[in-house]
Amino acid sequence: MGKKLDAPGRTNYLELPCGDNALLYSSLTLVRGWFLKSNLHEEAALVERITSKLDFSLCMHQKQCPDDAATNFTGQRPWAVAMTVNSETTDRFPYDWNVWADEGGVVGMAAMLSNSMSDEQFHSMVEEQQKYSPCETWQNITVANTAYFNSVFTLPTRSFLGFGTLFSSPTFHDFSVRSVLPTFRSHRATKKIVGDDFFGPSDAMSQSIGSVAFFPPNTQYRPCAPATSSINKCTWCDSLQYFDSNETHHLAITHGSLVSFLALATMETPQVVAWIDDLKGLMTDVSGIYNESYGFEVLGPNKRTPIRASFIATDSKSHGKGFYEALAHSYTWLSMYEGLAAVRQRFEILHAEGAELRGSEPSPLYRPLSEFLDAVPQQRQRIDKLLAVAKTYENKKICQPSDYGPSPRQEL
Repeated sequence: MGKKLDAPGRTNYLELPCGDNALLYSSLTLVRGWFLKSNLHEEAALVERITSKLDFSLCMHQKQCPDDAATNFTGQRPWAVAMTVNSETTDRFPYDWNVWADEGGVVGMAAMLSNSMSDEQFHSMVEEQQKYSPCETWQNITVANTAYFNSVFTLPTRSFLGFGTLFSSPTFHDFSVRSVLPTFRSHRATKKIVGDDFFGPSDAMSQSIGSVAFFPPNTQYRPCAPATSSINKCTWCDSLQYFDSNETHHLAITHGSLVSFLALATMETPQVVAWIDDLKGLMTDVSGIYNESYGFEVLGPNKRTPIRASFIATDSKSHGKGFYEALAHSYTWLSMYEGLAAVRQRFEILHAEGAELRGSEPSPLYRPLSEFLDAVPQQRQRIDKLLAVAKTYENKKICQPSDYGPSPRQEL
């Protein structure tokens, strides 16, 4: 804190991330919309010039799979977005952005919005991605579009990029109600099973721990063979911190608990109360992981820290207390912001319909991030067109009704 740091420099790392750069394109487009709404037209024009130079065509390739019946492929190999491209050889990483409900959906859309692929390639890619996002049920809680392993990073991405949550489009509205909301219900159920006081189901990427943990409902797909995928792997239920290690579960990732506020406008009251209680517990825990000037450290305890005890983030000497991360911080406050914006938007819609509302009026300062993207000419229309294409390939599935999950009283 307060220490002067060296200026960033170029590294020798040759793998260019297709996913991160696609999200950069979408983020810049959202910023352009904010500039336009703020009448900062020169700045908006600069952003447009920058985004026009981003080309993801080298990321596109036809998936290579073994020629056997297990691949479920017929005819031409599907198109996919590679995870990285080598800047010297242009070789693509062997794994792709496969899953529609993960970043795969938004990465593919960003590549298409940047005119980096053809209509034929987009159709082929979306058809493939939709194979890996079926509905699944965990503890009688059903999620319509399941992720591969960790949905806390992927659920908010669509709203952070301005693609939308509630009311922005029928597709994203349905995703918010039938995937985002029940996912957080399932996290309450898993928290009860595991016995955690603080439940942060997410990555701690800056800690270099190799944080792979599965949180149900999920679908563990096998590349090229979605029909043989397994479902509902729960790493913390097995008392493991990470799927690929023998480390006992003892950590929670703080922003994993706070991303839940993204669904504030759709949550039932008991779930809101439960997450707020967790937030108060995290802020007052004697571990001191909350800092008034910045917020939460990346890693926190999964159990309430006893008085006069201390919290050690990990046994490794390279990790410990005092780690902050801009990305984790952004996921925390943007989730809260977008959740409050959706509450305000629901209030405005109900008020316009003449509903009699009790309680205080939500602050008008919070506006959905999708409103800024809507200021970019034709951007919403293009997104809606791509969503309509993706809808035609969605899994033909009939999902069972979802329970609300445990109430706070049941969790005690």
